[in-house]
Amino acid sequence: MLRFLEKHKVSSSYLDETLVRMRVGGESNKSLKNNYKGNRECIEAFKKNDISVSPFYPLARLVPKIKQYF
Repeated sequence: MLRFLEKHKVSSSYLDETLVRMRVGGESNKSLKNNYKGNRECIEAFKKNDISVSPFYPLARLVPKIKQYF
């Protein structure tokens, strides 16, 4: 999706409809270590595809996931 939408500048549209309901949990959210690893992989994908991203991107991804630990 990263290459499809960002690198190749494919246009997209917003659908005001729920298509998928994701549950909390899974392997990537099992621990803070896995969350860190997932964020690192995302940053590496941005770099590999020459797409600039805010240095706050990992924090923006982490904050919504923190609530599942409490």
